[in-house]
Amino acid sequence: MARFFREDRRFFLRFGVPVVIGIDPLGQIITIYRSDELPRMLGIDDTLTLPDVLPGFSVPVRYLFE
Repeated sequence: MARFFREDRRFFLRFGVPVVIGIDPLGQIITIYRSDELPRMLGIDDTLTLPDVLPGFSVPVRYLFE
């Protein structure tokens, strides 16, 4: 399954999607992928924000796994 996500992620980024978010429910980690940056991982104590895509959006990662 991870292989398919890698391929899909690359496809979306290549065709202009500004951000792809991977969610690992077992590890309770969110990974943010952008075409021009290294992946950024957020743990349970972090907050997910995407100011360039969703201004004003903010959610504690913890809430996504409750």
